Amino acid sequence: MHRLASLALLLLACSSSPETTHGNADQMVLDLTGGSSPLSLLVVVDDGVESTGLRDSIDEVEVTKELSKITRWDDAQANPAIWFEVHVQAFVVRSSQPTLITGPFELNTVHLASLDVAAFSHVLVTELRRPSAGANANQLLAATRQAVQLLNGERSPTNTDESRIVAELPAITPDRYITLVSARDDASPSSPDDYRIHDDHKPASLGVVGEGGLGPRLSAWERTNGVLPPTPTTGLFSTFFVDGQCPSLLAKTDENGKALCRVTIAGGVPSCDPSRGWSDPIVHGTSQPSWIDRGWGPMRVCEVRQLEGDQLALCQRGEDPGASGYCVDARYCGIARFTERAFPAGIGRVHVTIACDLQH
Repeated sequence: MHRLASLALLLLACSSSPETTHGNADQMVLDLTGGSSPLSLLVVVDDGVESTGLRDSIDEVEVTKELSKITRWDDAQANPAIWFEVHVQAFVVRSSQPTLITGPFELNTVHLASLDVAAFSHVLVTELRRPSAGANANQLLAATRQAVQLLNGERSPTNTDESRIVAELPAITPDRYITLVSARDDASPSSPDDYRIHDDHKPASLGVVGEGGLGPRLSAWERTNGVLPPTPTTGLFSTFFVDGQCPSLLAKTDENGKALCRVTIAGGVPSCDPSRGWSDPIVHGTSQPSWIDRGWGPMRVCEVRQLEGDQLALCQRGEDPGASGYCVDARYCGIARFTERAFPAGIGRVHVTIACDLQH
């Protein structure tokens, strides 16, 4: 799911998810939903002495690398033309206190150049390494369910701390990463099936950090929820959804290097801002206002301008073209790359369609 999204929009971060991929031998159409959706990281950790070594093995440097991929901060540092906003909330729950949620720890910026991912990782890892006061039952699955139900709105807050957390949640539903950290099996009171995450609230990524094989309860829960393969113990978050691979199909280009593509975005905007490289789409030969509804209410549809001439060449070389629009270059697998303010940041949930004629 997210692998394809990261291919289709280099800048749409991992918060994007493709709804459909269709076309024929001559054309490919990608319909994606995502944009500037917030990210929510939930880490449920066994804070007992049995998992001390595992907690201590979590490497801040590796976590920083993973978060850099998840937020696309590394792309922004390498390329000043990239611009988009990031809002990350992280929550920590300990298996000894399944009803106590710590957080949110936040990253919130409108320009990634000011984002200190390393400092955020330090705070998060320090919190994870903090041990419990004594021996405890490892209620890992119970803690996960308690937190997920609160964050997803499946249950009401039961105390002032939970009320504060709910009040600080973003208005837009975030894409959630959930990671369980434990060197021993779960000891929650109910069966593993009772802690299954509801299909309507499945996270973007669900993984387990452990040592050796998982115990029978965690293994059963893993099968029920479709958990990713165990994450290496030096990190926390699977990067499966943000790595991806280059597709073999490339877009056709004309004699001036422009791709034979059409890119539209739809979001919560009153009009298509020309300064962002947006315009009303051509419908039946005429440029006119258009709307779609993808389940979040009417969204204005805007066509994104493809750069031309020197601006196109700069964009294709990975340099700042000084203009808003997009380009396609074989180095990016024939996929659209947004520049300047053309990227649909700051307008909430976004739907993007990329239609390209393909090389044979």
